[in-house]
Amino acid sequence: MRPGNPVHVRELEDPLRARVDGRVHRVAEAGHLAAGRVHLLGDLERIAAVVSGKQSRALLRCAEDDRPAAEDSRCDRALKRIGIRRNRHPRSDVRRHQPVFRDRNEQEVEEEALLLGRLLSREQQVEMLREGEPAHQVAGQVVPAHLDPVRVGLTDPRLHARIFHPMHPLATTVIGSYPQPDWLIDREKLAGRLPPRVPAHELWRVDEAWLGEAQDDATRLAVRDMEEAGIDVVTDGEIRRESYSNYFANALEGLDLDQPGTALDRTGQPNPVPRVVGPIRRSRPVQVRDAEFLRALTSRPIRVTVPGPFTMSQQAQNDHYPSLRELALAYAEAVNEELRELAAVGADVVQIDEPYLQARPDDAREYALEAIERAFEGVGGTKALHTCFGYAAIVHEKPNGYAFLAELDSCPADEISIEAAQPRLDPALLEQLPFKRVILGVLDLNDMDVETVEVVAGRIRGALEHIDAERLMVGPDCGMKYLPREVARGKLRALVEGAALVRGEL
Repeated sequence: MRPGNPVHVRELEDPLRARVDGRVHRVAEAGHLAAGRVHLLGDLERIAAVVSGKQSRALLRCAEDDRPAAEDSRCDRALKRIGIRRNRHPRSDVRRHQPVFRDRNEQEVEEEALLLGRLLSREQQVEMLREGEPAHQVAGQVVPAHLDPVRVGLTDPRLHARIFHPMHPLATTVIGSYPQPDWLIDREKLAGRLPPRVPAHELWRVDEAWLGEAQDDATRLAVRDMEEAGIDVVTDGEIRRESYSNYFANALEGLDLDQPGTALDRTGQPNPVPRVVGPIRRSRPVQVRDAEFLRALTSRPIRVTVPGPFTMSQQAQNDHYPSLRELALAYAEAVNEELRELAAVGADVVQIDEPYLQARPDDAREYALEAIERAFEGVGGTKALHTCFGYAAIVHEKPNGYAFLAELDSCPADEISIEAAQPRLDPALLEQLPFKRVILGVLDLNDMDVETVEVVAGRIRGALEHIDAERLMVGPDCGMKYLPREVARGKLRALVEGAALVRGEL
């Protein structure tokens, strides 16, 4: 891949009309680009998939001069045609630079199209690139002016704009957790109690002096299992956590963990929880080192999860704030600080887990969206939100519909992750999220039998009657924490093969 001299993108000239699917253009014209956040991630990938040769010029029409794009009147007209308006995007924001590659093959053309699309949609991410990696030479051509409009700095010379590879339709992922080895955690004790909300050190089998090293080793095993299964977007398996939420929640200031409070779990049973006795503050990074460790383990896109502010407000005893709304907003500030740093160290997807949106929908309608918006404010990269009915090992009987789902189509998350396999939900509910990428649960984690490839494919086919393949990802219903590891491995293989089967039918 041989980069030429960087030049300025001068003229977009109807990039979405004549040469690309008309539906994409209509969605763009509706003004989603004007909002500063684009709901077109799947469509941008569709664009990349169809451009080649001369068609790429429809997206990458460049000028051999040094004028910023927005200073050209013809470019201004082109930007208006796809919904970028000056009152939302000042001229400095629509100024974009684009390296132009000579002798480009089809994959490189796709990468260019995606890079331009990400820049325009303010979805550009960064990653640490070693000098020996193939993308380093290309990334080195990205100068700070590329990154200023999307608020990415170059304080470290190894920090560059990431060259995105196109994500195929029906990409696979895991939601967060993966089974921890029996030598690491007492799985029998874990399964015999409610998910811990306060520290539960007694669950670990390894002495404190060696626990961190043991957790690192178990994380390597989890990532290897995901990669060998063929999962597209991996996590660290949440190996270091006793539950999805207490790892982060208990690391914040303002809590009395020595004298915990009590709150009703979503099952209606009392559970010890953090007692809020002062202002909630994040005094240190909590999962940043974990994200860096994961980033170094894999070249695949990575997903890093943090408990959501609304859910944490429901899993605490509030002895300080005047209302649960104010407590949720305080948690949102702490989550926001963490998400910003996670994205900066290379997390491709930052996800908040909000299962209590379904357990407490009345409270959710009062202040959940406000807290979620604050948690995601100014966060780069792809933003995801997971909502569900609870771990299958804990909640066996699940509702036949979501109490709080359509409301999430207006939240800042790019991806909404939902479970559907265990509760046998009608896939028509996907129509409640017309502008989101959806991660659909197609693995029933209450069933210890591994799904056949055809069962997984059938669930995906049913979903495709209500959502375009470009907006659909597939995964397990929830975290896989409570499954036997062999069952989890088998289910992931079925997931990947089922998605590939349906992808071949598109």
